[in-house]
Amino acid sequence: MKTSLDFLTFSLLIKINILNSKNEDEALKIGFKIANSLLVKTAFYGSDANWGRILAAAGAAGVKFNPVKVEIKLGKYILFKNGMPVKFSEKVLKKYLMQKEVELFFKVNTGKKNISIYTSDLTESYIKINAHYRT
Repeated sequence: MKTSLDFLTFSLLIKINILNSKNEDEALKIGFKIANSLLVKTAFYGSDANWGRILAAAGAAGVKFNPVKVEIKLGKYILFKNGMPVKFSEKVLKKYLMQKEVELFFKVNTGKKNISIYTSDLTESYIKINAHYRT
């Protein structure tokens, strides 16, 4: 069945919520590092609740934070808390990630600033379109 999004080169719209950050600048750095990570995008495309890729992207943002204070959630499902992965059902998370829109919550817990940004997964269509582009 065709939808209004069929012409786009993504299959999943992802709202990334960076919560309890020290300030807006740090929240944006973390948020955009996660949003632009090709490994995070491909994990989302594969319906893989890969908290490690999310945490690694955030860690590469150049912002100091303590992973022990971080909490990572997809929708209502906690993936990572108190510096440790949390047991979750891969089957349930896969089903959640197969929707058209999902939410990621990344609690930094260094302050009170919250921001939200949007990104998408990375699909084969995107790669095919851009592989043929020449400068």
